[in-house]
Amino acid sequence: MKKLFLISAVSLLLAGCIQSPYNSQVFQDIQKASTNVQTNEFGNDFNENLVPKIIKGKTTEQQLIAMFGEPNMKLVLNEKDTKWNYFHTKMQFESPTYMTGSLSDFQNNIKQSSMTKTLDILVRNGKVLNYALQKADPTIKTNTKTKIDPQKLN
Repeated sequence: MKKLFLISAVSLLLAGCIQSPYNSQVFQDIQKASTNVQTNEFGNDFNENLVPKIIKGKTTEQQLIAMFGEPNMKLVLNEKDTKWNYFHTKMQFESPTYMTGSLSDFQNNIKQSSMTKTLDILVRNGKVLNYALQKADPTIKTNTKTKIDPQKLN
């Protein structure tokens, strides 16, 4: 009986020394490696660093095309004026998905970031009359914890 008690006590002590796999460096590396990243782009990217080189009343349509390429859109306003539009949007979605603890404790962290830039140019008689550059860089982070019922996975 003493041997059984001694074996049980030693087993309990040793069991307390075992490290949870969810706290290990290997598990943390698996979490990082399991990140799903998706990138979507719309419009044509343009070099915004060239915008200050636009000179109102002097820069021509041909010079605009040399700097930025063809615009995404041209809108004829009247016989003298045309609005040129360049835009580019880049969206990135990250969703690291990993298990923590058990199947019933599923955690999904989502990060969404986007960068949009728009260059509007008013051209009158073939030369730049006015222009405006706009940039937006909103970032949305969402943390959701979803409980999953293992019975419903069948």
